[in-house]
Amino acid sequence: MKKYLIIGFLVLSFIWISCNNDKTNNSSTIMNSKDSIHIKIAKLNELIKENPKSAALLNDRATLYIEKQSFDSAFVDIRNALLIDSSKSVYYCTLSDIYFANGKVDKSSQALNKALVLDPKNNEAYLKLAEIYFIIENYDKCYENLNKAVEIEKINPKAYYIQGMALMQMGDTVKAISSMQTAVEQNPEYYDAYVQLGLLFAAQHNKLAIDYYNNALNINPQSIEVLYNLGMFYQENEMSDNAINSYNSILKIEPKHKNATYNIGYIYLVYLNKYNEAIKYFSDAIKIDPKYADAYYNRGLCYEMLGDKANAKIDYNNAMRITPNHELSVIGLNRLDKNK
Repeated sequence: MKKYLIIGFLVLSFIWISCNNDKTNNSSTIMNSKDSIHIKIAKLNELIKENPKSAALLNDRATLYIEKQSFDSAFVDIRNALLIDSSKSVYYCTLSDIYFANGKVDKSSQALNKALVLDPKNNEAYLKLAEIYFIIENYDKCYENLNKAVEIEKINPKAYYIQGMALMQMGDTVKAISSMQTAVEQNPEYYDAYVQLGLLFAAQHNKLAIDYYNNALNINPQSIEVLYNLGMFYQENEMSDNAINSYNSILKIEPKHKNATYNIGYIYLVYLNKYNEAIKYFSDAIKIDPKYADAYYNRGLCYEMLGDKANAKIDYNNAMRITPNHELSVIGLNRLDKNK
């Protein structure tokens, strides 16, 4: 019987961060951090009209365009910024972000190396290079750049986070945990590191996973990702009430989350043997996704357990219609025919 697995802990969720070590006048002093991207860009448009030769303002707008995923506009701005002033390391970092977002890893690396020629102590450029080498699985180069970053900034949580991700991918769980723990020690608000620690301990069925997931939820209480991972940990360790609570928290945020709905049904079916309650949730999951073969199968199994063989047969056949040769449905139908 198929269960939904937690999101693989090797999924990379890096967010590239600004290399801005420049102390020149920056539009962030003028704009409120709570302004939307649209409002910030509008304000920058006015400032750039007044100061069309301000490379710093063009760079600021380029970074906002990157955040908005308007990469062509970002490229125009950073190209013009570099035409005005090609001496700033930060502008090459912005250029590297645009290349990276467009899958041009080689050009992204070249821009970062240019940034480091201009500023050999640019911590963020080293971190971005380390990320690139992580992605292409060149771990020696990844560590080389991480070490240089830590030499520049001893308190460097992102460096330890990247190191932890690399160690996870190489299968060294013990050292990965140590690196992630250093990241959250240096930055107690490091959401991504808490998530990875939760996943690492969950894979060991260690209840410390709960603490790390809750730390992540303290930072982002609306995180469906963490609530789902927490629910799966409770489910897989037979803490059914806690699992149902976690999934219900998801449904308050996203009422049509089919996996959370399905998993509540699964708990009622497998762990609690409450078949009527399970039918309700499997039916809700089918309403959300009418092609949800496993939901049809499990609802059919509930009907079979309740002695309603006619509806069980209908649901097994529905699962087979969606997924031909659905293995468990084939077994279920054979079981019904044998019992007949």
